[in-house]
Amino acid sequence: MFTGIITDMGEVRVVEMRGDMRARIGCGYDMAGVDLGASIACDGVCLTVIAKGADWFDVDISAETLSKTNIGANGWAVGKRLNLERALKVGDELGGHIVSGHVDGVARIVAAQDQGDSLRLTFEAPPALARFIAPKGSVALNGTSLTVNEVEGNRFGINLIPHTRQVTTWATAATGDAVNLEIDTLARYVARLAEAGARVIKIERAEGDFARGYDSVIHGESAYFVWLNRGKQSRTLDLMSEQGREELARLLGESDVLVQNLKRGALARLGFPFERLTREFPRLITCSISGRVSWAFWPSSSAAMGTGRQPSNLRALEISAHVASTSAGWRFSW
Repeated sequence: MFTGIITDMGEVRVVEMRGDMRARIGCGYDMAGVDLGASIACDGVCLTVIAKGADWFDVDISAETLSKTNIGANGWAVGKRLNLERALKVGDELGGHIVSGHVDGVARIVAAQDQGDSLRLTFEAPPALARFIAPKGSVALNGTSLTVNEVEGNRFGINLIPHTRQVTTWATAATGDAVNLEIDTLARYVARLAEAGARVIKIERAEGDFARGYDSVIHGESAYFVWLNRGKQSRTLDLMSEQGREELARLLGESDVLVQNLKRGALARLGFPFERLTREFPRLITCSISGRVSWAFWPSSSAAMGTGRQPSNLRALEISAHVASTSAGWRFSW
């Protein structure tokens, strides 16, 4: 797991084309602290360290990865510069957004224009992936966490500030370049549940999710909010009240999956620590995505799953909040 915050720029030193591709990548990391088998994202592609030296590491790249990324069948050219990021550790700051290093497809730069000190780029995404991209949403491009400015059909735009161009390979970006694209992880899986027929219930603030106000493109609501929450139901609930917490407990008892991204420890402070969730709701699958740590736990046995529902009968509960919000005074709605 990664964050899309680039921590080094590497250079391809050696390429060997076999059934798979093997590459040696020079880097600035202290390789003494990198174990064999560790993951490093290279231009957004999660790769495993199979050998290392003082200032380099080797990786194997499968034919599947070559076909799904901008590496291509011919492999990297020697001398190519790569954005690098080491895997996220528990307790690290989540400075960008959650990135898996599993590239979904290849986008292409179709326009580049200076805008003040920044560089504005327009990309064209594959049609199958374009529906997951929305204004103010996040995407990983060549491993870099970037915010989408606008979307029009299969095209979307981003701005690169001078700092980003200085510390990444984006300094040499040009029209026509093919770029590794990874869409937002949470959006992908929530959409998959909804498409499979699962009933997804979203919890927001009483005044509505702040993301509703990003713009008014879609019938008075923001494109980002509509994109991220399509197919979900919505109700209001005040979790600071006893009545609200009792209602949440009732709904958890009827749910199969809980996804929440409240500030670390907020759910426990509201009266729902991990111990209570596992004790009172033994078949509940829980996923927590906070600003500093992500975790998930499943029931300890298949029997605990109860009826073993098909996706079309699943009921998922989502509690989401802005990670910069304080832990006090939460009001939610669904």
